[in-house]
Amino acid sequence: MKFLKTALTLAKEAVYTLHKSSTRAHIQKKAKDWGVKMELVAELRYDLPASYKFHKKKSVDIHVDFLRFSKT
Repeated sequence: MKFLKTALTLAKEAVYTLHKSSTRAHIQKKAKDWGVKMELVAELRYDLPASYKFHKKKSVDIHVDFLRFSKT
């Protein structure tokens, strides 16, 4: 969230980000607290490959939100 807040301070108009869909309510609350508008552009699935040997699956699909933040 620090990265997103910094991006918003540097942006002239908008910031686009990807976040896990399960965190949407938290991110909406932060956007409201920061006084920016959050728009859900798309709901996507992201194929996340195994990163470590102890991962049991070769990959897993996670649900992500493509979000647009704009200054209001």
